[in-house]
Amino acid sequence: MHLTRFLFQAIIVLNVDVAMAQSMLSKTEHYAKCYAKLTDHPVELGSVDYLAVEAGTLDPVKACMKVFAKAIFTVEGDTRKLANAKDEISLSILRNFNAFHLSWFTINMVADGGVVGAASFLDMTAPALYLTDALFGKKHFKSIVTSQETLLGIRSGGDPAVYHINGFNMSGRSYVIGPMGKPGVAAGDDFSLIPPTDRVTVGALTGITKAKPKIIPLIKSMRGTAPLSDAQQAQRRLEGTDYDMARHYGGGILGNPVNFYTNDENRRPQDGGLNVHRRWANNTFYDLMCSKLPNLKETDTVVLAEFKKFAKSELSFRQSKTCLSCHVSLDNFAHAARNIEGRRLESGGFRRLVAAKHPKLVMAGMDLIIEHPQTKPTEPILDKDPYYHRRPPVGALIYNDFNGKLVNQPVTGLQDLGEKVAARDDIYMCAAKRYYSFLTGVDVSMAPIPIDKITKKPKDSDQFDYYHRQIVVGLSKRLKTGGSLSNLIEDILKTQAFKSRNPAAVGEK
Repeated sequence: MHLTRFLFQAIIVLNVDVAMAQSMLSKTEHYAKCYAKLTDHPVELGSVDYLAVEAGTLDPVKACMKVFAKAIFTVEGDTRKLANAKDEISLSILRNFNAFHLSWFTINMVADGGVVGAASFLDMTAPALYLTDALFGKKHFKSIVTSQETLLGIRSGGDPAVYHINGFNMSGRSYVIGPMGKPGVAAGDDFSLIPPTDRVTVGALTGITKAKPKIIPLIKSMRGTAPLSDAQQAQRRLEGTDYDMARHYGGGILGNPVNFYTNDENRRPQDGGLNVHRRWANNTFYDLMCSKLPNLKETDTVVLAEFKKFAKSELSFRQSKTCLSCHVSLDNFAHAARNIEGRRLESGGFRRLVAAKHPKLVMAGMDLIIEHPQTKPTEPILDKDPYYHRRPPVGALIYNDFNGKLVNQPVTGLQDLGEKVAARDDIYMCAAKRYYSFLTGVDVSMAPIPIDKITKKPKDSDQFDYYHRQIVVGLSKRLKTGGSLSNLIEDILKTQAFKSRNPAAVGEK
């Protein structure tokens, strides 16, 4: 009886092993698949590497990574670029992964045409460039939230001298910037010109560089010379005589000015209540940490503490534990960016005044991202604080991580925020999840999967998710330790999910 049972079990195991073996790609198929995934081109069947893989003298993954290495950047000072910008495969690998990185971001285009002036001088794909730079520039992955560079893509094949804004041919024309609010001088006479130089290049991406300072002379009505009262200072938009629109505010993607252009929702000084950078905070949680808010519970101590702290608040979302389960994460994250503001330099009325007096000028909107100086001491957060945007950017990183563990860390400013995010596990888990899905087609849940206390295993219905999630967790740990995205790619190419003819069946019971 026992022998019969043993033989029956052995037959089942043998059948499973045979089925698994039959579902696995051959070495040449494995090479062809990873080659196509990396390069977006079909493999050449008669190539030297293909024949070596077929002969068994070259491992398929090593062969693929050999091809991938053609797109690794060479470094020249602040510039990282392809060694051969005319090589079709190198260009295609770079284009393929940069497009993938762009797909991470909820908002990667400037919807408001008023920002178009800035879009001519800053690369509006910059958030994705940090990921691309980490991959092909061989930087530690944490650089995406710790770098202090504003990045600019190097492109070829397009003509930056020919472009249009709102139907106007701006070739060779200067931008006009004007006052915010009342000019304080003769209407239509107070403006500055920005020459059409050093604009963002267009065409195929061939490299990445640190953006050079882009100085804009501020007009008289923005500068002013008289001492300002506290009330005037609280509403003052800009100080100084010149402004660097390429200035970085710390924390990699977090403090790149483009990230605020694309996520700005207020265009006014932050006040700590209704006006804080919530869209920017929410999209950071989702885009970089794969965290959907709210992920706190109404019964969490941090939510109860915030509810108690704002017991006298008149804002409805501070009177509800349900709302606070989201706002505790959002608002505390946004407090670290309280000094940052998006501000338009001119209005439609001002453009009409200038156009009437200077008909040969073509007006184009120009927005700036500015940082207010910290001239006021730290104070408790209020429903509306006129000096909130001038206080030290004290905030906190508060959320439940991908294992359901509460994170609650104080932060001050964007660089500190980026460093604290880099020290956690979530950005690495999120990156591993996205790369695993991109290469294998298997999308892994970020949420922890419950384990039965008796069997020490997940439910049968969770076996598939648990199997793949464990693999991605392991990938994320190696990414955090070593920091190499190219190593992450190589690790994924070796997984059963990638080598299988049917990745969706890998991990099934």
